[in-house]
Amino acid sequence: MGKFIAYTDGSCDNLNPKRPGGSAYIIFNEDMTLYKKASKGFLGTTNNRMELLAIISVVNSLPKGSEVTIYTDSQYCILACKSKRPKKNVSLVEKYHQLAGKLSSVKFEWVKGHAGNVYNEECDRMANSEYQKLR
Repeated sequence: MGKFIAYTDGSCDNLNPKRPGGSAYIIFNEDMTLYKKASKGFLGTTNNRMELLAIISVVNSLPKGSEVTIYTDSQYCILACKSKRPKKNVSLVEKYHQLAGKLSSVKFEWVKGHAGNVYNEECDRMANSEYQKLR
């Protein structure tokens, strides 16, 4: 099983008619050794969808029975993932609950975005890089 720490971020260019977005995450083992790091870009999306996708990707990447603390700068995502009846992005929140059910514990910690947190900033760079490729 194991304990993990993850950082996530998502971004989107809402001013571009293609609405390119990027999603990124970094997962560490409990001792802060890198477990997995990934990012991907999408068209026709929103910032909130990209943030949720990063969280879903984290829980999907972990072994059954694991514990994870996810650090995100999205208060929307924290509230959405804690909700049993989301009003927006229903399919993504349902997917999160489905995948999170295989883990023994998922905790969320909010970090202020663009405030110097090294791993939050790295996820931000990764997500932005992905959507820049699609512009």
